[in-house]
Amino acid sequence: MQERSGRLGRIRAARKNALTPSLRSRAPAPRSRPAKRAGRFHARRRLPYRSTSSCGWHGLMVMTLLIQVLGPSAASASDSDRRNDPILASHLVSHTAQRAMKVVPARAGVIFRDRKWELGAMAGYASSLSAPRGDNPGVSFSPILVSVGCPITDIHGTGSFQGDLEIVIEPALLAMTAPARSPAEGVSLLLRYNFVAKGPWVPFFDIGMGVLNWSIELPDVLVTKFNFTLQAGPGLRYFPATNLALVGQLRFHHISNGGRDRPNVGVNSVVALVGVSRFF
Repeated sequence: MQERSGRLGRIRAARKNALTPSLRSRAPAPRSRPAKRAGRFHARRRLPYRSTSSCGWHGLMVMTLLIQVLGPSAASASDSDRRNDPILASHLVSHTAQRAMKVVPARAGVIFRDRKWELGAMAGYASSLSAPRGDNPGVSFSPILVSVGCPITDIHGTGSFQGDLEIVIEPALLAMTAPARSPAEGVSLLLRYNFVAKGPWVPFFDIGMGVLNWSIELPDVLVTKFNFTLQAGPGLRYFPATNLALVGQLRFHHISNGGRDRPNVGVNSVVALVGVSRFF
């Protein structure tokens, strides 16, 4: 029995040795472990990068669409909340009023180049000066002036003297306060040179003559009711807005009868004026 079992063992071992080469030839060649590990390593490196970039671009597109779709509704909701809140509403109203009141100074050069007419109004106070051959007549009055101007030349000249020439018709009402209270009426024709600058400040100079009718009699100075006037003086305009100017002026004002009657010493005064002008 022992010999028989030993023989069977040897037969099985021989068969196994005979079949092993054929099985090895049929089986596929195994892959090398380093290459397989390298492939897995690269795959693990590339996959997260690709998935992250794809998610990033898709997320950016989705966020952009949400902002475009939900943005107006969110803004309207916030505006409605602001209107419902009294504190925020008051701040919004005050901010809007401040923006509306904020005025950008205009460029005077553009205004004087394009304008055709000027309409202005001024008022002030005047006090007489001492006469060269006598005492101060003690005349004072408050003038109220309305002026209509029209340019007669284009802007010319260079530097600080660049400007235009304007003709002005100026009706006047004088409220006499001394030596007696009474009204006086007159009208003047003036020539005005505007020193047009780049900024909102525009100096000017007036000179002209007119007529005046009053009821005051000054025995040693002037006794006629119908008289002539001479005026001259510098002024300054400030343009806070387009076609609108604030005006200030200082004038020398002379009243006499032109030698038609004696005495004819005349009344010389200094007039301070402030007003506003509108350009068309």
